[in-house]
Amino acid sequence: MTILNAVRRHIDEAAYLYDFSHSLPEGVTITWFLLKKKHMQLRKRLDPHVSLNEDALISLYGARHVVDLLGSEIYILDEIYRERVYDRIADFGPKPGSTVVDVGANVGMFAVQRARRGAYVYAFEPNPDCYRRLSRAVVENGLTDRISIFNYAIGQGSGFGTMRVPNNRTALGSVIPLDTDTSGPSHAIKIISLDQTLPALGVEYIDLLKIDTEGAELAVLQGAQRMLEVTQRIIVEYHSRDLQHRVGMFFSSRGFRQVLHLDTPSLPETGVIYARKSHADGE
Repeated sequence: MTILNAVRRHIDEAAYLYDFSHSLPEGVTITWFLLKKKHMQLRKRLDPHVSLNEDALISLYGARHVVDLLGSEIYILDEIYRERVYDRIADFGPKPGSTVVDVGANVGMFAVQRARRGAYVYAFEPNPDCYRRLSRAVVENGLTDRISIFNYAIGQGSGFGTMRVPNNRTALGSVIPLDTDTSGPSHAIKIISLDQTLPALGVEYIDLLKIDTEGAELAVLQGAQRMLEVTQRIIVEYHSRDLQHRVGMFFSSRGFRQVLHLDTPSLPETGVIYARKSHADGE
């Protein structure tokens, strides 16, 4: 069987990636990704106990993204480029020189997109594997002067937690806080609040705060009481109707007005909320 036929057999699982391809070199990176993924799946089938954790490079829309081969990270591309989850309101988009804080950056697709549009991005990602790919993506895209990355979790306060990644799907990964003031296990994840870390980095103003932390969104907001005073816009993911309601109540108490919410069709009771400071843009 030729390589072309092998690709055609499995094109449906990631056909949308070709829709995003704008050049032959980009299409080649997608094809190479599909072939490497199939090879990894075959190896895993032959030996279910083998540890496989390899990265792949995909070029789309002029950007270079580093993803895992066996997980779910490629589907974030669909969320960003096809569904345009973070591009539904024009003034939430970055302007040259704007400051964006990305909490739950995963492998950096949102961060790279915003930085390429002219923003300066502070990206926080606790998963060490995602952080490795995020680090490489920053270098691959020549954005070391526009994206600052940090390998810890953001929460309500200081502490430590453990990483939980269901079925190797890092896009669903979350940090479970530990009931201890010490580091705990050797693999413990450091947790810190935005109020603790951003002032130390010299951040005095936030044009957009994006939060996607698989259930810890309210804790992130509660740990950013001071920074929210200088934040103009927020996009936050919710994972239940209860969390959606509590985040909405928090926004109201902090002077933010919800301007849009989008449910995720494929995932019941999940979606994103757009909120703007009530006086932003002359309102």
